[in-house]
Amino acid sequence: MKTLKLVLALTVMAIISITVSSCDSAVTPGNSNVKSSDFAIPAWDYSESHYFVDTLYKRCFTEVYNDSISSYTQQNTIITSNDYLEVWVQCDVTISNKRFCVGKVMLGERPPQGYDTSIINPGFIYGDKYSGFFRKLYVDEYYINAQAGFIGLKNNLPGNYHVGVVYTNNVNKKYGMGAYESNASDTLILKLVKIDSPNPVTTPLAWQLMMKNVYRIPYTNLSSSSTINVMFNINYNLVNTIPGYSIPLITMLKLDKFTNGTNQPPPDGKFDWLSGKTIFPETGDIIFPILEPFSKGLKDAGVDSAYWVSDIYTMRKEYNYDKNRYTFSGIAVY
Repeated sequence: MKTLKLVLALTVMAIISITVSSCDSAVTPGNSNVKSSDFAIPAWDYSESHYFVDTLYKRCFTEVYNDSISSYTQQNTIITSNDYLEVWVQCDVTISNKRFCVGKVMLGERPPQGYDTSIINPGFIYGDKYSGFFRKLYVDEYYINAQAGFIGLKNNLPGNYHVGVVYTNNVNKKYGMGAYESNASDTLILKLVKIDSPNPVTTPLAWQLMMKNVYRIPYTNLSSSSTINVMFNINYNLVNTIPGYSIPLITMLKLDKFTNGTNQPPPDGKFDWLSGKTIFPETGDIIFPILEPFSKGLKDAGVDSAYWVSDIYTMRKEYNYDKNRYTFSGIAVY
């Protein structure tokens, strides 16, 4: 019993440390324009700026990040030209380029005759429908992975703002009715990807759209020469494996699948710096190839359930009782 208590106590103290550089100084020697800064992000504090366009894209994400793209992903790939993709964010009534929009979570494909009045008519349904003023985002305000089906907002938004999209996929299914196909006075129809307060119990569909495997380092334009390490802490002693397991954590969590510099297997215990996939240097976003790395990811790696943290994915942040078990920390070079 004493041994069990000790193991559990050590587990609660676990820390995952991501080091985004090996430099020790605030300015990189030989280049006064390159800076480095410490950071620490608890694992429960995932980005709230990344959303799936539809829950069906969870399968697409898994295929893209496992390099196993099937016809399912190819057919659902989003067309990203301005004529087919629009991203809209809730705005104040004083914004000059605002448009009045009606948004619905999980809005279906647009019928040939258009959406019926139950969708077009303005209204509010908690967790499902919202109508109000939105502005269209410029292409440099977000990025999209068209195959994996998610959008990353480059700027953090107020938590109570809604975000919606209009898009067409590769088999010409259209979702929403945007500015490109409407008159200036028309009400636009959006597919909501973000609502004011996603909740796993009361708004389960909106909760599923919010990605929980992306972490935003609070520094931008990260250097491509940076390195990332994943460490485990027991009594403040950093190691790169969980006690009793020989595989490095960074490899367990699929941030290391290739030999550094070759992008080919086998893994070498080092972070796979894949710009636009595992990391977006411009925004400082790290994207795990696993949707729930600290529960399903560890489970699939064969790690004992005592080390899983499922609450991150099933509870709102303020109610996450295991919130301090894991932490991202390191040095960002930018």
